[in-house]
Amino acid sequence: MKLKYIIASLLAGVTLFSACEKEADHYLSDIKVDKSYVGFSKEGGSQTIKLTAAASWTIEISEDDEEWLLATPASGAAGNFDVVLTALPDEEGNETQIYVVCNGQKQIIKVTQEAGEKPEPAVMTIAEALEVIRPLGEGDTAPGTFRIKGIVCKISEISTQYGNATYYLSDDGSMSGTSKADYNWIQVYRGLWLNGGAFTKGDEFGIGDELVVEGQLMDYKGTPETKEKTAYVVSITKSLIDVARCSIAIPNGCRLPALKPTAATSCTPTKTSRPPSVPLPSSSRARPPSRPWPSPRRALRLPVPP
Repeated sequence: MKLKYIIASLLAGVTLFSACEKEADHYLSDIKVDKSYVGFSKEGGSQTIKLTAAASWTIEISEDDEEWLLATPASGAAGNFDVVLTALPDEEGNETQIYVVCNGQKQIIKVTQEAGEKPEPAVMTIAEALEVIRPLGEGDTAPGTFRIKGIVCKISEISTQYGNATYYLSDDGSMSGTSKADYNWIQVYRGLWLNGGAFTKGDEFGIGDELVVEGQLMDYKGTPETKEKTAYVVSITKSLIDVARCSIAIPNGCRLPALKPTAATSCTPTKTSRPPSVPLPSSSRARPPSRPWPSPRRALRLPVPP
C-alpha cells in the first residue's frame, strides 16, 4: 500500500514540474511590463506603462497606427522606464497591438480606443451629388460615403439570385442628359436592400418610389454612379400611383380629357365595347301612350211634333 502512495506522489511531482517548465517557456525573461492592455476614450489622452528591460529595447507601432497613437520614449537601453502612450481624439474608434522588442523577445500590448456616436449624415439631392462626381476623373471615387435621396426613374435589374439591384435616381423622376456634364441622374450599381440586406422578392421598389441611399460616389467611364455593392437603401417612400397597372376603361361615346404623361405617372386609357342590351320582361315594359281624350258627343235631335 505504501508503495502505491509513493508512486502516486512521484507522478504528481513530475506533472507539477512539467507544468512549471511549460509555464517558464512562455515567460519573457528580458522584458517586463505592468500592463498588457491599454484603453482610451474617444477624447484620447495619455497612459503610462512601467517597463523593465534586461537589454536595449524598442517599441514597434505600425505606420497606420502612428496617425493616432504615440509612444514616448520608443526605445532605450537596459533599465526601468516609464513609457507614455498618447492617443489622439478620434470618433471612429481604434484597435491595435504594439510590440516591445528586446533580445528577440516580443511583449504584446493591446491598445483600444472607443468609438463615439456617429451623427446622421446629411441627405443630399441628386443634383448636389452630381456636383461631387463631375470633377472626378474616370475611375475615381470620391472620399467618404454619401447619403442621397431621389426618385426611381429606371430599373435595370432587381436580382434575387445575387441579392442586388441596378437602378437610376433623379430629383424629379425624369431621366435626361447626353454626358456627365448634363446628366440629371445617378446610377445605383448593384446596390443592396435595406441596411445592406439582400433583395429576395424582386419587387421591393418600383418606378416613382423615393429612395434614400447611402454609399460611395464615383465616375465609371463617364457614368455617375455609386461604387459596386457599397450602396444600400436607408429608407423608401412608396409612390401613390402604381404605374405598372394603371388603366382607365372608357365606355363608347364617352370622352376623357387628354392626359399628359410624365416620368412619374404614365397611364394608357383602354376602350371597352358597349355592354349588350338586355330585354325587359313583359311585366316591366312601358305601356303605350293612352288614347287622346274623346271629343264631346253631338247633341241628339228630337222630332218636333206637328
